[in-house]
Parts: sequence; C-alpha cells; structure tokens
Amino acid sequence: VDAAGSGCEEKISLAGAAAAEIVARLDAPAADEFITGIASRIERGRAGAHSEGAARVLAAALGALTAPLAEPEGLLDILVPGCVLSEPGDESCASAFGLALQALVRLSGAAALCEEAAPRLSVALAAQSGGPGTLTPKALDAF
Repeated sequence: VDAAGSGCEEKISLAGAAAAEIVARLDAPAADEFITGIASRIERGRAGAHSEGAARVLAAALGALTAPLAEPEGLLDILVPGCVLSEPGDESCASAFGLALQALVRLSGAAALCEEAAPRLSVALAAQSGGPGTLTPKALDAF
C-alpha cells in the first residue's frame, strides 16, 4: 500500500483493517510470521510513501494482537530509525512509524523493550546528516 496519491488514506485504512482482522484469527507462530511479512515491506530509512503505508498497516496489525511477539526486538531495527524526523515535511511518515512503535510497546511492554530500544534510538538520532534528528510526538509517547 502506497501512502501517496488519490484515495491513499482510505486504501491504507482498509488494508490496516484487513490486516488486523487476519492477525486476530491467527495462532501465535502464524501471527509472528504475518507481522514479519508486513515488516518486510518497510524499507530501512523510511524510503517514501510505500514504507509509510506499510508502517500504518503494521500498526493496525500489532494493535489487534493479544499476545506479545516471540521476538519483538527485530521490529525495533525498522521502527526506531523510522520515527526520527530527518527532513522537513516527513512528519506524516515518521508519525506512522511512531504509531507502529506505540502498538509494539503496548503489546510487549516498555520494560521488555527499553534495553533494546535505547541503543537503537541513540544510533538513529546520531545518524542524521545535518545534526541530531528529532522525534515525533507519537514516537516520544512510545519511548
């Protein structure tokens, strides 16, 4: 799902609702595999509207899960860098990643993720060209 173009919000919303409906019916191993499949659609470094759409769908799917993922730390490698504002005008994309991170934290618990998330956040903030990056409000809420 691409977040750019006509009717994109509706398409993303429908895709997110469908993903949530599907993942809610899966057992834990299948749900992990389903979430991994969605996450694989996200390009590292928030490479545009496609990644934003996938992050929104991922947030919806994570929100529908009732049991923590077997290895939630792997999603941190994708979500934490995506939450960093790297240039003006990318607030929507970074917010989508923030929503997904919030859903992951609600599912797994902050205590379970904080030790893994902190070094990733430090690296992501420091890696921005032109100085340290900043976080969206949604990402700050998750952290």
